[in-house]
Amino acid sequence: MTGEQLKIPKIIFDMDGVITGEDCYWDAAALVVWEMLVGEHFLGLRPAEGLPPFKPEVEAREIARIRKTIFQDDRVISLIKEKAVNSNSDLAYFVFTFHLAQLLCNKSAEEEGKVRAVLEEGLTPELKQLSEYLQLRELSGIDFAAVLGAWSEEARGPQELSKKIFGLLPESCSAAFQDNFALSSPLYNKVRTVFQEWYLGEHKYRDVYGKTPAVRGKKGLIYEEKPVLPVEIIHSSLQELCEQGWLLGIATGRPLNELFAPLEQMDLWKYFDDNSVVTFDVVEKAEKTMRHELDGVSLGKPHPFPFLKAYWGDSYTVRELVLSSKISRLLPEPGTCWVVGDSLADLLGAKKMEALFAGVLTGHGGVNYRRLFEEGGADVILPDISYFPAYLGK
Repeated sequence: MTGEQLKIPKIIFDMDGVITGEDCYWDAAALVVWEMLVGEHFLGLRPAEGLPPFKPEVEAREIARIRKTIFQDDRVISLIKEKAVNSNSDLAYFVFTFHLAQLLCNKSAEEEGKVRAVLEEGLTPELKQLSEYLQLRELSGIDFAAVLGAWSEEARGPQELSKKIFGLLPESCSAAFQDNFALSSPLYNKVRTVFQEWYLGEHKYRDVYGKTPAVRGKKGLIYEEKPVLPVEIIHSSLQELCEQGWLLGIATGRPLNELFAPLEQMDLWKYFDDNSVVTFDVVEKAEKTMRHELDGVSLGKPHPFPFLKAYWGDSYTVRELVLSSKISRLLPEPGTCWVVGDSLADLLGAKKMEALFAGVLTGHGGVNYRRLFEEGGADVILPDISYFPAYLGK
């Protein structure tokens, strides 16, 4: 990107809850937790009343019941989002690991020793070793509302939330649990894979990844996805921003294949600058690049890396962007960069890179997020993105 290009002001959009809807993602997250608790190929626990046994083909009413139970009428979604967790596969990961930690707590000394031995031996991503230990447990023993308790306190972001979950376990098991369930662990990656299977479905998963999913028969929730506003309103809003001279970018937790397909289908991709689009794939690659220097580094939101990368494109190396707090020249000039988002993770990431932030109320928090945005120092709060061109055009 040349110096002249950098003079072009840029708006970086989050996607889910801003342009694209999130209901299908929340459904997928709930199905992941259900599958990993109940599926015989994972823990194989017997489902409690109200939850069906695992099967890959589930009807809409069954999905609604699973989500209602596991996410407690979506209150769990609100809690995790308020902890600045942006990725919906991370939502599944934290809810699953919380309940697994609860299952492993409050054991006798003998049982605790067995758990520690299993963990120290090392788990496969399918948790086969724990499956045998927990096989006779009923899911009725899981309090799905427990995740709403005070355990998470003031934790913000995936790293802090992980530490809170590790802290729930007996001290003798905590370190071994952390080795098996860290954000870079095989289990974490397995959660992402199962999430992709539910969201993409068997056929699209095979097309994208070139392999058959572990469980066949899933239809794919991606085909049910809807935007947060009528498509024509999104079109006119983005078009007007481009006409005002803004370059449009994206910073999202979605992989590219999950981003491009719906935007192209809605004919919205054309509004965004290719060099200003940052997806999960870009963040994952950057984390691998930095792992030798920053062990366990997490560069997804609320880390400012996705926004800095979307703003600067290929002008700077990953290392320079990750260590940008020490390099003041990487902060945008005042007034040249806006971030538009619906979550605390978006707000925190924008503020860390000293961008302006526009909070929209079309995400999960709805109008209840107005106070959160106000307390976080949002520069403007709008009902939805259609109000943004008029605000900037004042």
